[in-house]
Amino acid sequence: MARTGLRLLVVIGAALLVSAGAAWGQLGAPFDGMLEPVEGSDGATGSGILYSVLDYYPEGPKLMVNGTFDGMSSAATVAHLHRSTTGPEEPGGPTPGPVLFDIDVSAGTNGTLNGSWWITEEQAEELRQGWFYVQVHSEANPAGALRGWLKQANVYVEDSP
Repeated sequence: MARTGLRLLVVIGAALLVSAGAAWGQLGAPFDGMLEPVEGSDGATGSGILYSVLDYYPEGPKLMVNGTFDGMSSAATVAHLHRSTTGPEEPGGPTPGPVLFDIDVSAGTNGTLNGSWWITEEQAEELRQGWFYVQVHSEANPAGALRGWLKQANVYVEDSP
C-alpha cells in the first residue's frame, strides 16, 4: 500500500515538473526509477524512488534528478549519476559504468537526493535509451549501496468528459 502511494506521489511530482517546464515554454520528458540494493554489496538494505525531467532550453538539454530513499543499513555518503558501459539492448542488459555527475544527497539512512546538469544532445538520447542510472554510496558500502536506472516515465492524464 505504501509503495502504491509513493508511486502515485512520483507520478504527480513528474506531472508537476512537466507542467512547470511547459509554463516556461519547455517540453519536459519525465523519467523515473526505483533505488534498490546494489547486487553484491555487503548487506546493503533500503529502497527509494527517483523522479527526473529532461527539459530543453535555448542553451541545450538540462537534466534534473530528484529522489528519496529510506531503510539504508548505514548512512549515505555520496551519490552519482552514471552512464552504463553497455546499453540496455545488449546481451545481459546495461552494465555499471563511470560517474558523469555528482548528486547532492542527505547524509543519513533516510533522505533525499537532487541535482541538475546541462547535458549534450548525445547524452539526452542515451538517457532516453536507458543508459543512465543513479547510485547512492554509504559508509558500509563505499562502492555503492543503492542503484536505480532512469527509464522514460508514462504520465497518464484522463480526458475530461
